[in-house]
Amino acid sequence: MSNERYQSLFALQGSALREKFLEGAPTEVVAFINDVSDEDLAPLVQNLGGHDIEMLLDAYRECDLVTDKPSVVFAYTVKGWGLPIAGDPLNHAALLSESQINDLRKRNGLTLETEWDQFDRDSEEDRVCRAVGGDINNKELPDRPMLKVPHEVSLAIGKKTDFNSRSFRSLTYRSWHNPRSCRTHGDDVSRCKRQHKSRRMDKQVRRIQL
Repeated sequence: MSNERYQSLFALQGSALREKFLEGAPTEVVAFINDVSDEDLAPLVQNLGGHDIEMLLDAYRECDLVTDKPSVVFAYTVKGWGLPIAGDPLNHAALLSESQINDLRKRNGLTLETEWDQFDRDSEEDRVCRAVGGDINNKELPDRPMLKVPHEVSLAIGKKTDFNSRSFRSLTYRSWHNPRSCRTHGDDVSRCKRQHKSRRMDKQVRRIQL
């Protein structure tokens, strides 16, 4: 299942989710899902338990071994996971309603008065936060590399393309000549641009992290 199709499942519940999820599914999957109630189906399908940290670490180690060209790790995420706006291609600028925020507080055992409270002193969570925070904040930062940014890039783009495609090719070209630098690029933003051309998403499309 593609990332785009999986993200679209977050807008569905019950029988609608079952029908969409099982489109083209193998018979073993259909048989397994038949024993799952509509109520339990959404948590089962929409909660994959996050990224596999060990797999990510292995991928980063493989990247470290390559020193003569850029490396890319694709780690798909669900923006707004656990919220009503999860998986919505327009959720970059979406705001929760007051009732949705109150529901979020309730599900996490928080109130308006306690939502910014720190963990209890000397609890396991508090010790982890203090240990990690102290380790991060007490390391001397290395000097930032001085990168030479060209005024133009002699790269064939083609006659018709979108902003994100041009930017990604340009960043790839620059990274090739400077493999020590790293750039990230959000493909879901460009997909949102293509799907909703009538909505002005220019600011989102231009949000490329350097």
